[in-house]
Amino acid sequence: MIGYGITNFKAFQHTTEIDLKPLTLMFGYNSAGKSSLLRVLPFFRDAVLNRNGGPLPLKSEAIRGASFDDIRCKTSSQPVIIFEMKFRGRIQRYQITIRDIPEHKRQIVERAVVYGPDETPLMTLDWLPSDDGLSQSFESYTCTTFLSNVAHQDVLEVDFEGFIPVINYDTTDNAGYIGTVVLLRRALERSTSNIYWLKALRCVPSRQETFDNVPERMKPDGSGASQILAYNDLHGSEVLQDVVSWYKRATGSLFEIKKGAFLGTDLISATLAPLEAASATVALTDTGEGMGQVLPILTLLALARHRKLGDNPLLAVEHPELHLHPSAHPSLADLFCEAASIDSPPNIIVETHSENFLLAVQLSIIEGRLPASSVVIYWVRYRNETAIAEKIEFDTLGRPKGDNWPPGLFNESTEQSRKIILARKKQQKL
Repeated sequence: MIGYGITNFKAFQHTTEIDLKPLTLMFGYNSAGKSSLLRVLPFFRDAVLNRNGGPLPLKSEAIRGASFDDIRCKTSSQPVIIFEMKFRGRIQRYQITIRDIPEHKRQIVERAVVYGPDETPLMTLDWLPSDDGLSQSFESYTCTTFLSNVAHQDVLEVDFEGFIPVINYDTTDNAGYIGTVVLLRRALERSTSNIYWLKALRCVPSRQETFDNVPERMKPDGSGASQILAYNDLHGSEVLQDVVSWYKRATGSLFEIKKGAFLGTDLISATLAPLEAASATVALTDTGEGMGQVLPILTLLALARHRKLGDNPLLAVEHPELHLHPSAHPSLADLFCEAASIDSPPNIIVETHSENFLLAVQLSIIEGRLPASSVVIYWVRYRNETAIAEKIEFDTLGRPKGDNWPPGLFNESTEQSRKIILARKKQQKL
């Protein structure tokens, strides 16, 4: 996936489009809509891979058990939400409009459009409500396909598994429809299967864990990180060494995955010790909260750098700097820049409030460690009672292009310093 868009979703009444780069940063004040924009990605993943009935995955962890009315923009009276996904390949864009039908306690796909190169439509599906008003059909669609600029139209029975239209081969021999749906399914599954999401509040590894040898995918709360590190270390990977190196450099501590056994059960424990007192080893769970919160971030970035996440992974990370001392933020940002600078890099989208993080990214651009073209910022804010995301790009000297740099961004520390100086002068006069 190279981009996505939403309309009438959460705080975003108007169409908001996000173009993904190797490093995409989201800034903005609290409750501006940053998390909503980022969590669209795991929501898409659930809409494609976890198809539990209906087009919307309302049980998705990404929306915290919300109803349709909860995720529909409150400043709009429109009963629809529009989602859009952009790809590379024969299918380049997919737009799906979902309507709520509260009297039937369900949602339906009102319209779905598949676009090819140059914004050429390949297929449209338009819902056909019943004419008599007595019975209601939810599977009847007008399907229009476009072959050699010639439109072919049929009325078909179409079901949706999440965002994916389901083919009933017994009801159509329209080769354009069948072929387009097959291509669409592949594009959706390929682009969402490698979405990795880490929430802002992440768990700390248990004091001891059973080592199952073959770890599962890391969960959104970061659980499974120590299992993944132990497994990669067992198989000679450099992933664990990358994590060890960061703790040494940024925190002056020695990180280690200790292995043992009890009654025939293999056990592991994530530990930390000061470099100047390596014998004072404690479980990671007994250290400062930031030391544990950052472990899943380090693990995910190391997996990405060493290409352990499959083809074209997309990493969505909320507040990676949480509970870390500000002095460690630049070192953490450097890891993101390194991952975004490898050949065929992943796309990484980061929600952060850290000024030090942004400054480190700008420094990486200036020093030539990260191409300016690989970075984009979205400044999320309210305007005219709706959230907007303003796109900001950098030149080769790390300077924002254009005049849309938010006035007063990150001037809080300067303002606080000014207040301290004035307060001291006032007290000295008393």
